Amino acid sequence: MRTAPRCRTPSPRLPRGGADGGGQDGGRGVEPRREPGGLLAGHRGHPSASFQRHARLRLPQGRHAPPGDAGGPREGLRLRLPGQPALRQPRPGLQYHAGLASGLLNQQSLKRSANQMGVSAKRRPKAQPTTLVLPPQYVDDVINRIDRMFPEMSIQLSRPNGTSAMLLVTLGKVLKVIVVMRSLFIDRTIVKGYNENVYTEDGKLDIWSKSNYQVFQKVTDHATTALLHYQLPQMPDVVVRSFMTWLRSYIKLFQAPCQRCGKFLQDGLPPTWRDFRTLEAFHDTCRQ
Repeated sequence: MRTAPRCRTPSPRLPRGGADGGGQDGGRGVEPRREPGGLLAGHRGHPSASFQRHARLRLPQGRHAPPGDAGGPREGLRLRLPGQPALRQPRPGLQYHAGLASGLLNQQSLKRSANQMGVSAKRRPKAQPTTLVLPPQYVDDVINRIDRMFPEMSIQLSRPNGTSAMLLVTLGKVLKVIVVMRSLFIDRTIVKGYNENVYTEDGKLDIWSKSNYQVFQKVTDHATTALLHYQLPQMPDVVVRSFMTWLRSYIKLFQAPCQRCGKFLQDGLPPTWRDFRTLEAFHDTCRQ
């Protein structure tokens, strides 16, 4: 048996003017007018059509007024048109970082060490230094014992200003040293030659003028360094004894050669440096 051929019914075509064909052109398809915006500009419902039908807004350069919710997360936003590149936000300045640092410092109390964090507010009063409250009799006894220890060294003690002691140390026939003390703490030393005048016009020890010879000026600088080296506040008498022992090593200032180069003179000066432990003689440039 033969089957009857199927008939295809052509689908109705809608006019381009609309789905119901009721346009002003009588049902004929009319292409939309193309505008300079592109293919999508002809569709009135497209979001970008409103920007293309009207003139673009030109805003002045610079920062615009902040939005209504100033202080919120949108603070500092800038108005940007479509197609315009994003503007970079300005970096925070020095005042901004200074404010952050000030806040962190105010939150944390400054401590010298981490162990003091648990210490209560009530602290014990600081103990007075023992080197400043020693009686004058004790100081005299310590100086007399040191004077007996070194026969080649003579020490004369005087108190022109009350309790503070001043020593005039004569080391053989080599040099003289003026030592200004505050209790048993050595405050200042001035080294001069054996034949130099150590007194002022009114008969007091001259503690301000330096020696006229360069070699004794060098020894004065080394003696000041020795005062910084010998520091033991708990035992001040040991400090004075150690300093006097170091000072006694200059009895052979012009006789001992340098332990590094073996010479007696360098740049016209003898070895003026004495090691703090071994008391060996060195030139100022050879000890380094």
